[in-house]
Amino acid sequence: MKFPAALDVPSEIVEVRYNVPFGLNVEPKNNMAVCTKDGPGGEKVGDILR
Repeated sequence: MKFPAALDVPSEIVEVRYNVPFGLNVEPKNNMAVCTKDGPGGEKVGDILR
């Protein structure tokens, strides 16, 4: 898949699939959805969701 760059630094796309319902600790920061807490699905603080 091709996406426009969201960051000015090297990054990678990681696809994650969850069963529904699921919970994420995410808050808006600089017009992006940013993880605020590590989670059981491997998400880490500072991860950006797209």
